[in-house]
Amino acid sequence: MKQILKWSAIVGAGLVALVILALLLIPMFVDVAKFKPLVEAQVSKATGRPFAVGNDVKLSLFPWAGLTFSDLRLGNPPEFAEKDFVAVKSLDVQFKLVPLIFRDIQVRRFILNEPRIVLLKNDQGRVNWEIGPPKAAAQPGTAAPGRLELPFKDLAVGEFAVTRGSAVWIDQTRKVRQQATEIELRLKDVTLDQPVKIFFTGRLENRLLSLTGTVGPLGKQIGQDPIGLNISLAALEELKMKVTGQVENPLANPQVDLAIDVTEFSPRRLLAALNQPLPITTADTKALSRMAFSGRVKADQNNLAISDGKLKLDDSVSRLTLNIVNFKHPDLTVDLALDQIDADRYLPPPNSPVKNEIRPAAKPKAEGAKTASSPASNPVRWPLASVDGRLQAGKMIINQKKIELARTEIGPVI
Repeated sequence: MKQILKWSAIVGAGLVALVILALLLIPMFVDVAKFKPLVEAQVSKATGRPFAVGNDVKLSLFPWAGLTFSDLRLGNPPEFAEKDFVAVKSLDVQFKLVPLIFRDIQVRRFILNEPRIVLLKNDQGRVNWEIGPPKAAAQPGTAAPGRLELPFKDLAVGEFAVTRGSAVWIDQTRKVRQQATEIELRLKDVTLDQPVKIFFTGRLENRLLSLTGTVGPLGKQIGQDPIGLNISLAALEELKMKVTGQVENPLANPQVDLAIDVTEFSPRRLLAALNQPLPITTADTKALSRMAFSGRVKADQNNLAISDGKLKLDDSVSRLTLNIVNFKHPDLTVDLALDQIDADRYLPPPNSPVKNEIRPAAKPKAEGAKTASSPASNPVRWPLASVDGRLQAGKMIINQKKIELARTEIGPVI
């Protein structure tokens, strides 16, 4: 019996050694580059875009199965000036082979090195991220609307990272170009049944952006259960925000229920960092220097509701409740209680040709109709169907006159 066990152990060890040796030697004799044209053709067919992979392609099978690609490029259609939509210097993936048989994806690492994405809107208003082959009609037996049936049973990713990334936004209709650089994204504990930890940093126009927090769990049927959010955002060395809550029905009709807390920041400095002008011209050059907000926000694709809102603007603090129904032709209901405000600070300087106006949306004009000229202005256009509100202010200053405003009904205005 001892001899049988001894020789069984020797044979078993020999078989294991042969398998390991085969896994080490197979990549040396398999020319992975021969499959490169097939991969390029399949990706091009799926996306409707030119796709190319560099010649440096590597395969490994032990101790982890792995693929390494270099110089990946997904192109743009010919009507866009930029040649590449996405370019990646290298992609490194390591995963376990045997669990794939049981539709269990176990990834040790997934690393994108130096990706660059270019988002374009050309002068005809077409965007480069929506172009592709026609979508096939849904077939019977597919997942129900609002739910995504995943092609695998389970997912576990040890390390997911995007390093030294960059993104460019080009809007040729408005002659705008913005760039984000030094993008670093890392995800930890990536599974379907636990929240995913997110760590993101980058620079927008050379100003720091950072985001940390958790998202999820996503669940094995994405869209079936609410997705939790717990995110902290810091932007442009000026804005800090905390968002907690959840997203429901994210695929068919996204609905958010969020608690938002924006710490005090300067709208003037924030807009300056974005190279954007103030929306109004103010008599007081220090107006719009301090703002903070906290409240609960519920929204879907057509409606927005803010409750328990607290808004701080310069020296004023207000309590806010707001409802907007139907974004396309909004009905606005607002309840605003101010402790104090000096409205003169937000008016144009005396004798200024500039007027800060709020106008209804312009009605379509008949062909050949002329538009009357008007003095210089900063109009805020919003196609409101109706306005209904209540306003209360402890102390107001308008045209250098002090006013105490009790609770006052505004509207409905149609």
